[in-house]
Amino acid sequence: MLMKNHKKINKSFPAQQFGPSSNNVPYATMEWDMNGGLDSLREKCGIYIDYDSFSSSLWTFYISVENINKDNCSNTDFYKIAKPYFIDYSQMNELFGDFFEGYVIKKQTEDRLHVDGIINSKYIIEIYQNQCGNQNGNQVVCTISSDEKLSFNELTNKVIDNCLSIIIDQKESANWSVDDKEIKGYFKSYTLTMTNIRGNLPKTKMENVTYDEFTDAISSGVARFKVDLFL
Repeated sequence: MLMKNHKKINKSFPAQQFGPSSNNVPYATMEWDMNGGLDSLREKCGIYIDYDSFSSSLWTFYISVENINKDNCSNTDFYKIAKPYFIDYSQMNELFGDFFEGYVIKKQTEDRLHVDGIINSKYIIEIYQNQCGNQNGNQVVCTISSDEKLSFNELTNKVIDNCLSIIIDQKESANWSVDDKEIKGYFKSYTLTMTNIRGNLPKTKMENVTYDEFTDAISSGVARFKVDLFL
């Protein structure tokens, strides 16, 4: 989720404000040691679980700094304590590096917990590739975070640096072309194309990426592009 400083975080939010594709499919699925995580948050911050309501034999609950927070821990403190209790967190590091900071662990209508968080940079690009499964035909293969809007050259360079699963040889120099529909990268053994999903790619080599930015919160700009590989 790409929001900062919302007035209340222990609540539901509109689906269109969520990544990766606004369809309630998470970036990554991990286990969280709830017993160990809650014990550590209680001992180090005095944060307790907040049971909100009960329906259909399931509790709705939230874990965040909005709960009882006896030591007034910051959100950064909260996530540093909770983070080690996620199993196989390497998936998140591969997607976000150190930019992701969760701010609420919650269970609402679904059976499993999920985490909402912010990206600690001003702008984020999600790169999708066609995949099997329930990700609306596309799945996030990498993200690109930055504090400024990316130029054409910065975008193409960061795709090569960040998207290891779709770039065969990072040392290979590609020839890039751009028009008002797509960006193409010509490599020796394949061609990579990028097209718009949300926001807009530069239409010339002199333009920047265009990001969508929310108006109801201080938030990151987000853009979503799809890549295809052709041999």
